[in-house]
Amino acid sequence: MLVWLASYPRSGNGFAREVLYSLYGIRTYSIYEGDRFPISRITKAKTLESQLGEIHHNEKVIIVKTHQLPTESEYPAIYIVRDGRDSMVSYAWFNIYRGSRLRWLQLFGHKPHVRKEVFSDMLKQQILSQNEANGNWSQNTSAWATRPNTVVIRFEQLIQEPANEISNAIQELHLPFSLNNEYKIPSFDNLQKRAPHLYRRGKIGCWKDEFPIDLQSLFWETHGLAMRMLKYK
Repeated sequence: MLVWLASYPRSGNGFAREVLYSLYGIRTYSIYEGDRFPISRITKAKTLESQLGEIHHNEKVIIVKTHQLPTESEYPAIYIVRDGRDSMVSYAWFNIYRGSRLRWLQLFGHKPHVRKEVFSDMLKQQILSQNEANGNWSQNTSAWATRPNTVVIRFEQLIQEPANEISNAIQELHLPFSLNNEYKIPSFDNLQKRAPHLYRRGKIGCWKDEFPIDLQSLFWETHGLAMRMLKYK
């Protein structure tokens, strides 16, 4: 049985996977080959569609990470939503670091200097993004948050009460997992030391000191409807 763990990029998906492992000993998987645990590890099929079909018919419950837009409502899902401003700021930095010398420097503990113009240009791309697979932030959050058979978790609650948020979602979906009573959820500081390119700040409202004022109007023009629907101010 396939269960989605979905989110727009940089919204807490990785942290949720750590919590699931701590609480239930669940090894979650991903549709992305670059991930540590891609679904290709557990299927014999070659295409993504056939891999998902194989997992769907598996007797075990297998949780799979995705950032893509939903294409069906058959599979249960946990969706993590984060304030679009925080998601986009984090995603802009992630894209600047990814595949560049800056990432190498960051991995070894250095804080690379990035010109403000570079960050602003990348953030503007995130605001206006038309990614076909993921959609933009508004499209992604609106599609998943209104999807049937989906439990929505807010990033803001997830990082404050991770055990409660994840266990409540598991119960709401009636998934047959047994809680490890001796669980220990890793701190954000430990996760950041382990993978600084994946765990950057992990705070609520980090956009306030990073989001350029001249781009905030563009953000609200583009994503205001979804922000208001999700009651972000």
